[in-house]
Amino acid sequence: MKRILIAVTVLAGMAQAVSAQSSNAASYLVRERIAEACAGGAGPFGPAGIIERDLTGDGRADLILFDHHLSCRGGIGRSRFCGAAACAYTIFVREGDLLRPKHQGLSVENVWIESGTPPVINATGAAASGYATIQLRWDGSGFR
Repeated sequence: MKRILIAVTVLAGMAQAVSAQSSNAASYLVRERIAEACAGGAGPFGPAGIIERDLTGDGRADLILFDHHLSCRGGIGRSRFCGAAACAYTIFVREGDLLRPKHQGLSVENVWIESGTPPVINATGAAASGYATIQLRWDGSGFR
């Protein structure tokens, strides 16, 4: 009985973590990231960890997954893609029905989007003198 309750709890957490995505591709990538980052376990992303927005200016929603906002259950706590000072973020671009990874980086705690077409993506990262904000924008083939 205890195993059934644990399984239902884990599945409910995974469903909660992916329910906010607007596409099957985004939901799939969120589930995959949780399974990989939480060593096959489960855990929810906080709202700031999943960003769906047009990042390339083509009018279709792209995706950013930021592991700083992923809480793994089962004793792991943090995503395996987080180190002592920063966590990974991945930017996916929509190509047809799929979302393909186009950029990966590390950020201390913030990834946010500014307005514009295409918008500017900001990430706070560690620098030699403390923290610095890097800015990325889609140039037609990648984020620079």
